[in-house]
Formats: sequence, C-alpha cells, structure tokens
Amino acid sequence: MPPASLQEWYKPNNKRQVWLHTMFRLRREMQAINEYAKENNIPAMKKWIKRLEKDYNKIADMVPEWKKEIKPRLLPELKMFANKGDILRVTRTLEMITETCNDCHQRYQPFVTAIYRSPGYDDIKLKNK
Repeated sequence: MPPASLQEWYKPNNKRQVWLHTMFRLRREMQAINEYAKENNIPAMKKWIKRLEKDYNKIADMVPEWKKEIKPRLLPELKMFANKGDILRVTRTLEMITETCNDCHQRYQPFVTAIYRSPGYDDIKLKNK
C-alpha cells in the first residue's frame, strides 16, 4: 500500500493534485533529456536536467517514506556527464533514474489509482430482491 502521506497531494486534500502534475513534469523532463541526448543538443539537455533535478528531489519532500525509493545521487552524475558531453553515460544514467520510477510505479501505481483516482462508490445503494 502507498504511504498515507501521499493522500495530502490528491483530492480532496489537494485541489490542484500536485503529485500528479509533478509526475507529468518528470515524464516530460526525462523524455526531453532523452530526445536532446539523441540530437547531441547539450544546452537543451542541461536545461531539462535542471528541471528534472528540481522535480525529482520533490518526491522525497512530498512523500518522505519514499526517500529510499529514489536515487538523488544520480542527478549530479547526470549533470556531470552532460557537462562533459558524454551522451552514452547521460542516457545510461537517465535509464537508472527511469528504473527508480518504473519500480515505484509497478509497486504502487495500481493502489494509488484505485485509492485516489477512481470514483467513490460510497453513495451507491443496492436493492435487495
């Protein structure tokens, strides 16, 4: 089951659903880094790495129980490889970051969807025959 602290970031506790928007930004940032790496566009890649660093680090701030699930130590490595223009290592490091996301999603996403993103059925009444 996902940690209880996650409910703070979903409706009704959070009208803006900050957690979901953070996840969407992370996906976009990782896709952009990957695409710019393929194009060898270092300046654009560095711009998106900076955004990724900000949002990836928010995960542990928002849900402290998941601090061990993520690997923030990979972000300085990602920046270092981008600064060196080492595209192969950028993509490999990004793959490792993506694995942390995939592992967490595989473990928790079905529960999170059922708990926080599905309609409530509390008001449904069944008639006895």
